[in-house]
Amino acid sequence: MTLHPSAWIFFTAFILISTFIVLNLFMAVVVSAMDEESAGERAELRGLGDESAASTRAILDESAASTRAILEELAALRREVAALRRDGVLDGPRQGLSTGAQRE
Repeated sequence: MTLHPSAWIFFTAFILISTFIVLNLFMAVVVSAMDEESAGERAELRGLGDESAASTRAILDESAASTRAILEELAALRREVAALRRDGVLDGPRQGLSTGAQRE
């Protein structure tokens, strides 16, 4: 230090710049690996897109068919209740909701 008193400036700058470069290289490797992984996932999703859309359509069609069946059954039950009311078996709208013990 007695020979070159300002040498610490050079070494400090060298250490800071070297650290910055190594950190940037490390970050570039990490970002590159993540980009490759996400590109692979995107390609996989594009390949499955048609199958996924078809399976979603199938599930929706099955759900719609189930809903139609339930609505048809509900309509049939309403017709039966209306027929029972016409025949005088049921007195009012609440009678159908009562338990068997209350009917006796």
